[in-house]
Amino acid sequence: MLSSVPSVLTEIVPFLQRAKEVERVDPVIAYWCKYYAAQIGIEKGTGHAEAQAFLLQFMDELEQLKGTLSENEAVTNDAIGQTYIENFALQIFLGADNEEREGKASRSTAQSFLAASKFLELLQVFGPLEPDMQTKIKYAKWKAAQISKALREGSALTPGPDKTAMEREAAQTSSDDASQAARVSDAEEATQLKWPQVPRETDAPQVHVMAARSTDQTSKPPAEAGPLAAQPSDSEDRAPESGLSVREIAHAQKLCRWASSALDYEDLETARTQLRQALSLLDGTGPPR
Repeated sequence: MLSSVPSVLTEIVPFLQRAKEVERVDPVIAYWCKYYAAQIGIEKGTGHAEAQAFLLQFMDELEQLKGTLSENEAVTNDAIGQTYIENFALQIFLGADNEEREGKASRSTAQSFLAASKFLELLQVFGPLEPDMQTKIKYAKWKAAQISKALREGSALTPGPDKTAMEREAAQTSSDDASQAARVSDAEEATQLKWPQVPRETDAPQVHVMAARSTDQTSKPPAEAGPLAAQPSDSEDRAPESGLSVREIAHAQKLCRWASSALDYEDLETARTQLRQALSLLDGTGPPR
């Protein structure tokens, strides 16, 4: 598949490569990588016969994959899928970030930062990225560039900045600039990446009300909706024990992750605020999501 991608669709290659790398470890993430690649492909391939032929075959394969995951709510429910992807990407991002801040950065650290940036970009499937995610993507690409450059030149590696400096650096560094400065193309990463931080199947991020893994499921025919149709997001589905909707639970989880991220940068006030909001939501005193 990778070798047959038309030149006009080279933008989807990094996501197809990520899908290939994780398909045995986490088929849900592989699905969303391919789904996002299809979205990009449809936009970029308009008016190109070769691209259209490629996309027709590619979307058939995407539908088949969707069929094998048809009982997994991380594929069929937007709120759960978004949280699942975010958990997965942040696990890789934080693993690389912790390693780098401890002064243990290596080429695999740069590779993990770059991979995390691509997985975070998948969140665009569900709408515009939140500012926090945009910052992390830019920061991950900038760090991949910085580490790769230092290793290439044999210079000393400088551990990452604090939160304020991170946001300033990310704001000043565009995604294109970071990718160019790194001189670590996605094609190069594809041949070298060993996935030191990718979770094993038993360690993959868990989401409340998450369906069983695809390896434990029986395959069902794909739904009639096309692969790029909006996935159902049943925010009215109530968990019997809590009385909260799936979307509310997902939002509470997100608030807790933000609090944890704030603690990584010793930002206690932000951590307290996010945790209070999560508790308010869980207690039913906060605004509905």
